[in-house]
Amino acid sequence: MKEPIGIVGGLSPYSTILYYKFIVEYFRDKVGRDPRIILYSIPVQEMCKHVEKGDKKEAVGLLVEAFRGLEDAGAKIGLLAANTPHMFLKEALGEAKPSYPVVDIREAVARRIERMRVSKVGLLATRATVESRIYHEYLEPLGVEVVTPGLYGQKIVDSIVDRLVEGRIPESLNLKLAQVISSLKARGVEALVYGCTELSLLVGKIKLSILIIDSLTEHVKLVVDRALEK
Repeated sequence: MKEPIGIVGGLSPYSTILYYKFIVEYFRDKVGRDPRIILYSIPVQEMCKHVEKGDKKEAVGLLVEAFRGLEDAGAKIGLLAANTPHMFLKEALGEAKPSYPVVDIREAVARRIERMRVSKVGLLATRATVESRIYHEYLEPLGVEVVTPGLYGQKIVDSIVDRLVEGRIPESLNLKLAQVISSLKARGVEALVYGCTELSLLVGKIKLSILIIDSLTEHVKLVVDRALEK
């Protein structure tokens, strides 16, 4: 068993809270007790500033510091509790060289897609995640087509995420998301990926007319399953 589980969080705090809660609940269901967890929280404002400025070196540096901090604290398995910073994951791990495995959120999403046997998914994520194409690069070689909203739809998604980062649920949420989802369904998507962990705050709060793949939930399940491997 790999414990403690190390979380690089804070991106944002509200989705990190969900990570902690879901890890505890899923681990408890599997083992009958709570897991040992270490949290290294990065200020979301710092990471967002570097992403917006395209300052890759500084963004990678934040992650390197976090992964090394988890190592010093004794983590045996780790995760990055956010989608957008995964664009820096490979470089950060190459520099930090942690002795513990770090589970990629895209692998968790890919496994869920494989179980669902769908080949065309819509991606709701931040503009930075969409433009980085980190999900396209991971899923397309597996035979999965990734469809993203147009310019107007992306602005809607970003506005929703901005409010969720602040801990607020946007007004007229159902109507706004319905517009985006309708356009994606018209383009033949079979399921929708919540490729932003803030969107996980909406799970169970709104009804959508499409299958949802929640990246946070799938990430938690894969990390805990890996932690429990002998």
